[in-house]
Amino acid sequence: MADVYHVGSLALFLFTGDGATTQLARALDPSHHWEVWTGSSNEVMPYIRRATADVISKVRQSDTQLTDAKHHDFLALLRCLLEPDPSLRGHPRDRAEGVSNGMQRFISRFDVLSASARLGH
Repeated sequence: MADVYHVGSLALFLFTGDGATTQLARALDPSHHWEVWTGSSNEVMPYIRRATADVISKVRQSDTQLTDAKHHDFLALLRCLLEPDPSLRGHPRDRAEGVSNGMQRFISRFDVLSASARLGH
């Protein structure tokens, strides 16, 4: 699922100038940072999830050429791609079908969003 995460990180970079890992490192409380955390991944997951949500929320409407509805779709894509728990990362339909690291659904949705931005819809 690392490839899916990296696609999300790249998408985030294109809109904010920083990748997801860089932004996550800044958003996390220092005591929860992966370089110092000594507890389990289950214990730190709520903090990582909150920091990820904070990072995604910084992609504001003014930063894109998308309509409100398409902007909402873009944020939903980022949430699927950047989900901190690898077992929950990716497109929900792919996970339900047992497809690991599925990219086709994301590629299709990014194509639609890209066309919408070019057309101003």
